[in-house]
Amino acid sequence: MSMMRVFPRTVAFALCAMAASAQAALPPYWQRAKELTAILESSDVARELDEAPITRIETTGEDRYRVSSGNCAVDVQLIGTARSNPGPRLFDLRVGKRKCAK
Repeated sequence: MSMMRVFPRTVAFALCAMAASAQAALPPYWQRAKELTAILESSDVARELDEAPITRIETTGEDRYRVSSGNCAVDVQLIGTARSNPGPRLFDLRVGKRKCAK
C-alpha cells in the first residue's frame, strides 16, 4: 500500500478518535458546574438541611462535597453510573445525614 493512501486514512481515523473523545467528558470547569448544580437542585440535600439556605459548598475529596447551612452540614458523595454511549459523566448523589455543631 502506498504511503499516500495510508496517510489520509490515518488522519481521518485520528480526527474521528479526537471527536469521540471530545464528546466523552466535559471539561473540568463544566463538569464541576454540573456537579454543583446537581447538589443545589437536590431535594435530598434540601430535606437534610431543613430547607435552610446553603452558605457553603466545599470539596472534601474526590467526588465528595460538604454542604453547609449555618452550623449544620451534610456530606454528599457522587456515585458514577455507567453510560451506554459517549457523553458527559453520569452520576447520582448519596446524601449523608445532617450534622450540627453545638
